[in-house]
Amino acid sequence: MSSLKDLPITTKIALTAAGAIAGYFIYKKLKKNFALLPPVFPLPTGGGGLPIVSYNAQGNPTYWNPATLSTELFNAMDGLFTLSGTKNDVFEKLANLPTNDMVTATYNHFNQNFGKGETLKQWISDEYWYDYFGSGKELALAKLTAIGLP
Repeated sequence: MSSLKDLPITTKIALTAAGAIAGYFIYKKLKKNFALLPPVFPLPTGGGGLPIVSYNAQGNPTYWNPATLSTELFNAMDGLFTLSGTKNDVFEKLANLPTNDMVTATYNHFNQNFGKGETLKQWISDEYWYDYFGSGKELALAKLTAIGLP
């Protein structure tokens, strides 16, 4: 039986790198699991920018729901092996929302349900191994900054 001392240097380097990467992801998960929720920001036009998507039987409107996009963003960023093109597409969806109310509602929903102490903007900024397929990340960050969301 051989010991770690007998392994080739390339194997030692690979094991060290794998341990560091695993440690980083464990730290990131633990940090998010024990953090406080960020504040909820008011919608810029008080909800007037949320489109009506349907009406119920009583004729009352049903408004656009940010949960779908918020969940899509979380799934794209939380996955270890999510394709860069997939991340770019969902970042572009956020950046291309037609109203600031829709962006803010998505931001609030993400922070309250998935952020675990970090904001949507922080999650997007932390996507280091991503920038291959376009500018969706930069567009999303610019949109959040323009609205004044931290």
